[in-house]
Amino acid sequence: MTQSGLYLVLAPFALFLVAICLVFATVNLRQLKSQWLIPFMASVTLVIVFTIAELLADTAAALFLASHITYTFLAFVPISWILACAEYTQSARNFKRPGVMAAFLAIPVITIVLAWTNSSFHLLWATNEIEHDGQFLFNHVTRYGPWFWIYIGYAYTLYIAGTALVFRGFFLQKGTRRPITVIGVTMTAIPLAVNLLYIFRLIPGIHRDFSTLVFAPNALVFVVWASRLSAEAARARESASAGGVLGGINQVEMSRREQMVCELLLEGLSNKEIADKLCISENTAKTHTRHVYRKLGVSNRQELHERINRPN
Repeated sequence: MTQSGLYLVLAPFALFLVAICLVFATVNLRQLKSQWLIPFMASVTLVIVFTIAELLADTAAALFLASHITYTFLAFVPISWILACAEYTQSARNFKRPGVMAAFLAIPVITIVLAWTNSSFHLLWATNEIEHDGQFLFNHVTRYGPWFWIYIGYAYTLYIAGTALVFRGFFLQKGTRRPITVIGVTMTAIPLAVNLLYIFRLIPGIHRDFSTLVFAPNALVFVVWASRLSAEAARARESASAGGVLGGINQVEMSRREQMVCELLLEGLSNKEIADKLCISENTAKTHTRHVYRKLGVSNRQELHERINRPN
């Protein structure tokens, strides 16, 4: 199977995955509070769609038209990527200043203009040939133009910065957040590695960039993580609004997680149900339960209810 044929086989699966994430993120935008997930996923979707259009083109003119449209949306993937990573790690505030956003947008806008005028200025690719990959046509760039390297430097800087934010989040976070962050760390590194293989031809014979397809599972990781952060924030708000659930108990005696476990014990949940609700293992839930019992001087749930409801 040719590389173009392989892309066409994998692309529908990637589109399906991104479409599910895009719909979920749009419907749950208020809960997720992660606005840049949608532009990121939309950009990836459109890049894949018009890359498919490139592969299905039967003339050079149709190929170049689809290629120019692909570049139009591809130019915005790096900025939406880093902002999605920033929201993913809850550090987006530093990137949303007007001056920073203007700096981010300058190079993509110039790149789009140069993509559509490349036949006149040759600043993106200086020389190229239309070649066949089996039954498919593809634009083989034999020499890149000077602006291409400016754009690539910009794009890699944002890709690496976004990936670094996720790595930083991995080392700063502990406990139950870490397993999903391990996935995030792994997935954020893969698209960059795949694109490096393509741009610098590190493996001889590669002429098709598969990195946009790898962004599809990244979208799923972002949505899952944003959903989890939203759920934790909601639980924290519920805990705060409950106010007197723990009665006269001095809450400083227990960690925040133990307080949450205590409240769920009072609601009558089993250790397994507590584990599922807090996204922890059942053994961890049992450990927290033991700590709650020990700190409150009780040995079972009935005594816990009596202790909590006991007048000061």
